[in-house]
Amino acid sequence: PEGIATDGRHFWVSESGQRTLAQLDLDNGSVIRRVNSGRLPVGMVNFRNESVFSVVATDSKLIRYNQAGNGGTFASIPEYPNDIAADETAVWVLMWINDTNSTAQVIRYDPDSGASTKSAILGSHASDVVRAGKWLWVSHGTGQGSSLDVLDPAGLNQLPSIPLNGHLSALAGNEHSVYVAGGQWDVNGEVVRVDPGQMRVVARQQLPGEFIYALTADSDHVVAVGYHGTIWVMSAQDLSIEKVIRLTWGQYSPASVMLLGESIFITTHRGDGENGSVLKIPEVIEGGHP
Repeated sequence: PEGIATDGRHFWVSESGQRTLAQLDLDNGSVIRRVNSGRLPVGMVNFRNESVFSVVATDSKLIRYNQAGNGGTFASIPEYPNDIAADETAVWVLMWINDTNSTAQVIRYDPDSGASTKSAILGSHASDVVRAGKWLWVSHGTGQGSSLDVLDPAGLNQLPSIPLNGHLSALAGNEHSVYVAGGQWDVNGEVVRVDPGQMRVVARQQLPGEFIYALTADSDHVVAVGYHGTIWVMSAQDLSIEKVIRLTWGQYSPASVMLLGESIFITTHRGDGENGSVLKIPEVIEGGHP
């Protein structure tokens, strides 16, 4: 399993190893159906709380399925898709040019007409894309110095980039902030909060022992998952640590994380034998929002 999202009534999980998307019951996790996706489905987003979009990396396409399990290919993507973001107005795909991370580009799709718009060519090591505040954000994470690209979400015009100290690439956002995470491999993790109004880092939190591999946020909380599975719940305002969770379920390798209500959901590449799993950590977010 790779990406996870809801369609408003169910979970959807992209299953990269068998070229399918699985639709799951929200309450008990049972599989309702599987639909064909193509080769290597990865990132996935909720759209208007009625359907999901997913990018299929090897086949370079964007697919869409609704709550009833109906759907299929929405668009062919002109370059290698690496990540996806959405709001109620559009879907954005971060692409690697010529199948390498030396240059990148964002393409915006109108979900109703299918019309597309491309950004200018972006720099190297583009990792994630997220819609947060008034802007669209693209992370570039390297050990030599990370940065955030800031784009107008409609026309994809580029604003000045924001430099970041450290190796930071995982992105999450809410209506007020954007968060970037990473760290030093097997040394420590790090999460920073960027204020879209000030266009600068306003909070920073060090997390010992693990590179941060997956990140999510709502209006009140940020959840960071280390590569070896430690989970940190932090304040969305100042990144103060509220909870640290170390599961007894066993060692696992996280792929993505999602907040839903007061529960955390994690997709993991290590699960039951050769298969991956979706883990639910229930009722850990006080005052959680759907």
